[in-house]
Amino acid sequence: QAHLPATLIVEVLAGTDAHARVGLALREALSRSTLFEIQPGGVPREQAGIWVYTFPLAWRSRP
Repeated sequence: QAHLPATLIVEVLAGTDAHARVGLALREALSRSTLFEIQPGGVPREQAGIWVYTFPLAWRSRP
């Protein structure tokens, strides 16, 4: 059974240091996932006062 790739997109209001903490927390949480692994390319960008984090995900291989 094939699994489609997934992308997690998170938007955080800019103007505080919260966006950095959110990005780090998400990356750490996803790194512990048994279902997904983060692919390269999760670079945050600011757009109209909002930080947009895009995390390309792939299903981890199942035994």
